[in-house]
Amino acid sequence: MGRGGERACCRIALFPRMRATEVAVGFALLCAATPSAAQSNKLLCPAGTHAVRQTADSGYSETCEDAYKVRSGPFLARDASGRKRIEGSYRSGKENGTWKEWHDNGKEASEVTYEEGQAAGPFQEWYPVDQILF
Repeated sequence: MGRGGERACCRIALFPRMRATEVAVGFALLCAATPSAAQSNKLLCPAGTHAVRQTADSGYSETCEDAYKVRSGPFLARDASGRKRIEGSYRSGKENGTWKEWHDNGKEASEVTYEEGQAAGPFQEWYPVDQILF
């Protein structure tokens, strides 16, 4: 299932093949869940990238881009009330790692793992009441 750049999400799992930069990105995503990081509203981007924020009436998204506007590092989208909607990460402009989406009620809606922009793991989707859809 391919998703556009604004439609995706992430739980970081550290794998033996990960480079130091990828571990730093994973740590940044894990730290983003802490109150101090949430209060600062700062996305921790890998070296050589900078945070980019796009806003809309429905909310905003944040990601990291290099000088050529290629996404690398964490991605986070929130709705207008600040609830997390989508979380994931990019590597060289492609979805990489686990992406998650949440329902309006805050419960997990879907989870899929990507490698270099391709779905590479099981895809799960839940109804808003925690029942697995497929």
